[in-house]
Amino acid sequence: MIIYLIRHATAEPKAESDAKRNLTAEGKEEAKWLGKGLKKLGIKPDEILSSPLNRAVQTAEIIAQAMKIEKKPLIIPELENGHPTSELLEIIKNYGKPSSLFLVGHMPSLAEHLAEFLGVNRPQAFPFDKGGVCAIRSDETIRLGVWELRFMLRQGQIRKM
Repeated sequence: MIIYLIRHATAEPKAESDAKRNLTAEGKEEAKWLGKGLKKLGIKPDEILSSPLNRAVQTAEIIAQAMKIEKKPLIIPELENGHPTSELLEIIKNYGKPSSLFLVGHMPSLAEHLAEFLGVNRPQAFPFDKGGVCAIRSDETIRLGVWELRFMLRQGQIRKM
């Protein structure tokens, strides 16, 4: 199984509520670049899962459009900040080993999830740019601490692809 952890693209600083913050014009471009870059790498997810917050949903939808994926992203609350990685892992287990999943979420939880998947104690060691992505893989039983980091791309690197 391969999981792509994706941080939402740049969002407006203020809105009626944090959950309703939308992507800026720059953020929409970041998401489009990310989708095109992942497509160039030959990556195609079996499913795109997104936090329910507007900026994450918009990022997921723009990535899907850029990659020409017709299936709509699935919204799951476990990708909001504050949910333990164990809850997210239970959802991932439902997809089975051959799957390729995009998980669109937020900082700091993406770094926390990544650290737990890898069995590392320093989530701050994983800086996710807005509109950045990392890939992890496990050929073992789907559990925490057995995943390997395949790559981590920052927005500047994605734009050069």
